[in-house]
Amino acid sequence: MTATELTPLLAARAEDVCRHLLPNGRVDHGNWVTGSVSDDQGKSLHVQLTGDRAGVWLDFATGDKGDLIGLWKSVTGLSLKDSCQAAQQFLGIAPEPELRPEPTKAWTQLQREMGRGTEDDVITLQALRRLPSPDGLFSAIESGHLFFGPVFDKPANAPGTYLHSWIITDSARFGAQARRMDGQPYGDGQKSKTIHGTTGRWPVGIADTPDGFDIALVEGGPDFLAAYTALAMLGLLEGIQPVSMLGSQQSIHPEALPKFANRKVWVFPHRDENLAGLQGAVRWERVLRGAGATVIGFDFSLYPGVKDLNDFVSALCPAPDTSGMEIMEM
Repeated sequence: MTATELTPLLAARAEDVCRHLLPNGRVDHGNWVTGSVSDDQGKSLHVQLTGDRAGVWLDFATGDKGDLIGLWKSVTGLSLKDSCQAAQQFLGIAPEPELRPEPTKAWTQLQREMGRGTEDDVITLQALRRLPSPDGLFSAIESGHLFFGPVFDKPANAPGTYLHSWIITDSARFGAQARRMDGQPYGDGQKSKTIHGTTGRWPVGIADTPDGFDIALVEGGPDFLAAYTALAMLGLLEGIQPVSMLGSQQSIHPEALPKFANRKVWVFPHRDENLAGLQGAVRWERVLRGAGATVIGFDFSLYPGVKDLNDFVSALCPAPDTSGMEIMEM
C-alpha cells in the first residue's frame, strides 16, 4: 500500500501508533506529547489523536511536522518504502503485489451474458437455499450483487459445458463467485467456483456500500443471500450492507480496507468443525480494527445445529413448499 492509502488507516489508530512508536509519551488534551522523535523527556512533540487532524504531528522545538508515515520514518530511520511495510505489518495488512486481477476473456464474456434472471430463477434459488422470503434475493439483484448466467465448467478428462449458475459480484468486478442452480458441485468437486480473472480476496459488496452504512460481513455466497434475506425481512437494508468474503482462508484485499474505515462491522463467522471460519473471522477482525472499523462478532455456537447465517435464517422460518418444482439447467 502507498503512504497515501496508509495515512487514514494509521490516523484511525493514532493513539495506538503513538504508543507503539513513542511509548514514553502521554495523552494531554487530545494530543500525544513527548520530547522529540527520540522519545526523550519533554513536551515539544505533539501528535493529534482525534478529529479531522488525527495523526498530524509537530515538533515545536525543531519545526518538523507531518503525518504518521512521516513520523514513522523520523522515529525509526527507515526509508519511506520500509516505513510503509512496517506500518502495514503493524496494522495487520499483508503486502499485495498485484492490487487488481487481470480480467480474463471468460470473465468478460460471462459479464455480457449474465443477467437478472427470471422469476423462476429467484424462486428456485430461494428453495435451494431454504430462504423464508424472496425479498432479499430481489434486493440483491437490484443492488447489482446477484446474477444468473452460464458458467463454463470442464471436469477432468471430459468435454466442457456451460451450467446455469447464480453469481455474486459487485460493481468493482474484482471478485465473483458462482454456484450451480441445481445445487451440485462443479467438475472439480467444489460447490463454488471463484471466476477466473477475479480474486477471492475482494469483499463482494464493499464497492457499493453507501457512506454511513454499517456492514454485515459474511463468508461465501449462501450467507451473502441469507444476510440480504434477514436484513430485508427486518427492514434494515437502508442502513446495513451485506458484504461477503469468498472463503475463510482469504485475507481482505488491501484496496478494499479503507472502505471499512469508521463503520460498524457485524461479522458472522462459520462454526466449522475445523474452526477455519472462526480463525478467518479473527484475522479479519484484527485487520478491520486496524482499518478503523468497529467490529462486533456473532456467535452461532449458541444455537444448536446452526453453523452459519444461512442455517440460522432458514431455521427461524419454515422454507416454502417446493414439491414438484423443476430445477432449470442450461
